[in-house]
Amino acid sequence: MKLEEMTLEDVTKRLAELEEEVRDAQDIELVNKAIEEKKALLERKAELEELEKRKADAEALSNGSAQPDKVVETSNEKRGKEMGKKEYRTLWLKNLQGTLTEEERSSSEYSVLVNAGAVVPEELQADIITKAKEYAPILNEVTLLNVPGAVKFAVEGDNNAASVHTELATITAAKDTMVEVVLSAYELTKLIQISATVKAMSIDAFEAWLVAQLAEAIAMKAENLIFNGSASGEAQGILTVKSTPDYSTITAANILGLIGSLKSGYARNGKIAVSRKTFFTKILSLELTVNNEVVKIATGEATGEYRILGADVLFTDSVGDDTVIYGDFRKYVANFAAPQNVVSQFDIDTNSYKYLGAAVFDGKVALAEAFKTIQVATTA
Repeated sequence: MKLEEMTLEDVTKRLAELEEEVRDAQDIELVNKAIEEKKALLERKAELEELEKRKADAEALSNGSAQPDKVVETSNEKRGKEMGKKEYRTLWLKNLQGTLTEEERSSSEYSVLVNAGAVVPEELQADIITKAKEYAPILNEVTLLNVPGAVKFAVEGDNNAASVHTELATITAAKDTMVEVVLSAYELTKLIQISATVKAMSIDAFEAWLVAQLAEAIAMKAENLIFNGSASGEAQGILTVKSTPDYSTITAANILGLIGSLKSGYARNGKIAVSRKTFFTKILSLELTVNNEVVKIATGEATGEYRILGADVLFTDSVGDDTVIYGDFRKYVANFAAPQNVVSQFDIDTNSYKYLGAAVFDGKVALAEAFKTIQVATTA
C-alpha cells in the first residue's frame, strides 16, 4: 500500500510491525531501511492526526458543542499579536527607514515582518487613527467601525415611546425599526517623500513624523468623504444625500428653523458643522428679533469653542462656504475596513525615500432625516 493511501489505522499498524522487524533484524541495511520508513510513517501519522483534529473542531462548532473563541488561533491572529510587540514595531520602522542591520535581518521578528508585508503594526495603527481624530474631529462624532472587509451595521430608526398598559390587556409591540447600513471598501492613498537624511532620524522622531503625515492625509480625505463623497466608487457624503437644502439663506429666522426642525431624538446629540469663514462672517453677527444672541460662547472666548442655541459647533473646511449642517452625526456610519499599509522605495534620481500609505474606508448616511441643512445657492 502506498504511503499517501494509508489511513491512521494503517500507519499505526505498520509502525507496530516495524518495531517487531527491527527488534529481530540482523542485517544493518534492513535496519536502515526500517528507520527511513518509520520517519515517513511518523510524518504521515502527524498529518492524519492534524486532519482528524480539524475535523473534530469543525464538527464541534457545527453542532454547538464548542464556541468559536475556543478554537486554536489562526496564523494570522498569532501574527497580529506578534505585530503588536515593541520589537516588531521598531523593526518595521527601521525597515521603512532603510536602517536595518544584518543581525536584525536574520532575526525571527524579521521573518514575521516579511510575512506581514506592508501592514502597519497594530499599536501604530491605533496611533494613526487617534492622531487622525485630532486633525478631523468629525471622526469622533460619527459611528466609526474598524471591521475587515465589507460590513453590515444596524442603526436605530423609528423608536416609539413606551405606552401605558392597562392591567391584563393585550400588549401590542411598538413599531420600532432598525435601518441596515451596508458598507463596502474603497482605498485611500497618500504618497509622501522625504530626503535620504531620513536615515539620520531617531526611531522615535521618524515614527512621529510618519504618524503625523499619514494621520493628516487619512483624516482630511475621510472627513471630506463624510461630507461630500459621491457614493460612486467612494463613501457617500451627507451633502450628497441632502442635495436639496432645508433652507436656502443664512438668517436668524432660518437658524432658528434649522435648530427647531430636527426631531428631539436627534437633537439630543445634535451638532453643527460649518466652515470658519461662514461662521465668523455670516453667523456670528446674527441676532434674534428679541435681541438675544444666536451664538453663545461655550466656555470663554479663549477656548475657541462655540455653541449655536446650545448645539456645539464643529469647524471644518470640508463644508463649503454658505453651508450649515445640523444633525446627529452618529447616524452616519463609517468603517476603516483593513489595516493601514505603508510601502517604501528609494528614488535614486532625487536621493530621497518615497512612502505610499494606504487605508480602506467607506461610509454612508444611515438616516437622512437626522440631518438638516442651510445651503445658499451659488451664482455664476
